[in-house]
Amino acid sequence: MAERPTLDPGQPRVHPDDYPAAGLGEFHRPNEPQVVTDPARDERIASQVRAALERAEMIDVNRIHVQVVNAEVILSGIAENRFVREKAEESASEAEGIEKILNKIVIQPPPEEPGPILSTHEPGIRDGSTQRS
Repeated sequence: MAERPTLDPGQPRVHPDDYPAAGLGEFHRPNEPQVVTDPARDERIASQVRAALERAEMIDVNRIHVQVVNAEVILSGIAENRFVREKAEESASEAEGIEKILNKIVIQPPPEEPGPILSTHEPGIRDGSTQRS
Protein backbone atom coordinates (compact mmCIF):
# COMPACT_ATOMS: atom_id res chain seq x y z
CA MET A 1 0.00 0.00 0.00
CA ALA A 2 1.34 3.44 -0.93
CA GLU A 3 2.18 5.63 2.00
CA ARG A 4 0.17 8.85 2.13
CA PRO A 5 2.06 12.00 3.02
CA THR A 6 0.97 13.62 6.24
CA LEU A 7 -0.44 17.09 5.75
CA ASP A 8 0.06 19.88 8.19
CA PRO A 9 -3.44 21.26 8.89
CA GLY A 10 -1.99 24.77 8.87
CA GLN A 11 -0.33 24.27 5.51
CA PRO A 12 -2.02 26.21 2.70
CA ARG A 13 -3.54 24.17 -0.11
CA VAL A 14 -2.47 26.87 -2.59
CA HIS A 15 1.13 28.01 -2.67
CA PRO A 16 1.41 31.72 -1.76
CA ASP A 17 3.01 32.47 -5.14
CA ASP A 18 -0.17 31.15 -6.81
CA TYR A 19 -2.60 33.29 -4.74
CA PRO A 20 -3.23 35.91 -7.49
CA ALA A 21 -3.99 33.22 -10.08
CA ALA A 22 -6.36 31.53 -7.61
CA GLY A 23 -8.23 34.80 -7.01
CA LEU A 24 -6.96 35.14 -3.45
CA GLY A 25 -5.11 38.43 -3.91
CA GLU A 26 -1.50 38.95 -3.00
CA PHE A 27 -0.01 36.93 -0.16
CA HIS A 28 1.29 39.00 2.75
CA ARG A 29 3.08 37.41 5.63
CA PRO A 30 1.33 38.32 8.90
CA ASN A 31 4.40 40.04 10.40
CA GLU A 32 5.22 42.09 7.33
CA PRO A 33 3.53 45.46 6.81
CA GLN A 34 1.35 45.63 3.74
CA VAL A 35 2.59 48.14 1.16
CA VAL A 36 -0.16 50.47 -0.08
CA THR A 37 0.42 51.19 -3.75
CA ASP A 38 -2.16 53.96 -4.32
CA PRO A 39 -3.50 55.59 -1.12
CA ALA A 40 -5.58 58.16 -3.04
CA ARG A 41 -7.42 55.37 -4.90
CA ASP A 42 -8.03 53.49 -1.63
CA GLU A 43 -9.46 56.60 0.04
CA ARG A 44 -11.72 57.27 -2.96
CA ILE A 45 -13.02 53.69 -2.85
CA ALA A 46 -13.53 53.90 0.93
CA SER A 47 -15.58 57.10 0.61
CA GLN A 48 -17.69 55.55 -2.17
CA VAL A 49 -18.32 52.47 -0.03
CA ARG A 50 -19.31 54.60 3.00
CA ALA A 51 -21.68 56.64 0.81
CA ALA A 52 -23.27 53.45 -0.55
CA LEU A 53 -23.73 52.11 3.00
CA GLU A 54 -25.37 55.39 4.05
CA ARG A 55 -27.84 55.14 1.16
CA ALA A 56 -29.00 51.71 2.33
CA GLU A 57 -31.78 52.46 4.80
CA MET A 58 -31.51 49.33 6.91
CA ILE A 59 -27.75 49.58 7.59
CA ASP A 60 -26.55 51.37 10.72
CA VAL A 61 -23.33 52.90 9.34
CA ASN A 62 -22.12 53.65 12.87
CA ARG A 63 -21.74 49.90 13.43
CA ILE A 64 -19.84 49.14 10.18
CA HIS A 65 -16.14 49.90 9.67
CA VAL A 66 -14.71 50.21 6.15
CA GLN A 67 -11.02 49.67 5.41
CA VAL A 68 -9.50 49.65 1.92
CA VAL A 69 -6.00 48.38 1.16
CA ASN A 70 -4.85 48.14 -2.46
CA ALA A 71 -8.45 48.20 -3.76
CA GLU A 72 -9.48 45.35 -1.43
CA VAL A 73 -12.38 46.37 0.81
CA ILE A 74 -12.61 44.96 4.33
CA LEU A 75 -15.98 45.38 6.03
CA SER A 76 -16.08 44.76 9.78
CA GLY A 77 -18.48 45.55 12.58
CA ILE A 78 -21.86 44.30 13.74
CA ALA A 79 -25.10 43.63 11.87
CA GLU A 80 -28.48 42.74 13.37
CA ASN A 81 -29.06 39.80 11.02
CA ARG A 82 -27.75 37.98 7.96
CA PHE A 83 -29.84 40.12 5.61
CA VAL A 84 -28.20 43.35 6.84
CA ARG A 85 -24.74 41.73 6.60
CA GLU A 86 -25.36 40.70 2.99
CA LYS A 87 -26.91 44.08 2.14
CA ALA A 88 -23.76 45.82 3.40
CA GLU A 89 -21.60 43.72 1.09
CA GLU A 90 -23.98 44.27 -1.82
CA SER A 91 -24.01 48.04 -1.21
CA ALA A 92 -20.22 48.16 -0.94
CA SER A 93 -19.87 46.45 -4.31
CA GLU A 94 -21.42 49.55 -5.96
CA ALA A 95 -18.10 51.40 -5.61
CA GLU A 96 -15.88 51.49 -8.68
CA GLY A 97 -12.39 50.00 -8.75
CA ILE A 98 -12.87 47.30 -6.12
CA GLU A 99 -10.84 44.16 -6.68
CA LYS A 100 -12.17 42.15 -3.75
CA ILE A 101 -14.53 42.49 -0.77
CA LEU A 102 -13.83 40.70 2.50
CA ASN A 103 -16.93 40.70 4.69
CA LYS A 104 -15.95 40.29 8.37
CA ILE A 105 -19.21 41.69 9.74
CA VAL A 106 -20.50 39.58 12.63
CA ILE A 107 -24.17 39.04 13.34
CA GLN A 108 -25.43 40.09 16.74
CA PRO A 109 -29.21 40.32 17.11
CA PRO A 110 -30.54 43.13 19.31
CA PRO A 111 -31.24 42.06 22.89
CA GLU A 112 -34.72 40.69 23.39
CA GLU A 113 -37.08 42.52 25.68
CA PRO A 114 -37.79 40.50 28.80
CA GLY A 115 -41.01 38.57 28.52
CA PRO A 116 -43.16 36.84 31.10
CA ILE A 117 -41.50 34.28 33.32
CA LEU A 118 -42.72 30.85 32.37
CA SER A 119 -43.06 28.19 35.03
CA THR A 120 -43.22 24.44 34.59
CA HIS A 121 -44.87 24.14 37.98
CA GLU A 122 -48.34 22.63 37.79
CA PRO A 123 -50.86 23.74 40.39
CA GLY A 124 -51.45 21.10 43.05
CA ILE A 125 -48.08 19.40 42.58
CA ARG A 126 -45.61 19.70 45.45
CA ASP A 127 -41.89 20.29 44.95
CA GLY A 128 -42.26 20.53 41.17
CA SER A 129 -42.39 16.74 40.85
CA THR A 130 -44.82 15.31 38.34
CA GLN A 131 -44.78 11.94 40.06
CA ARG A 132 -47.88 11.15 42.07
CA SER A 133 -47.80 8.88 45.04
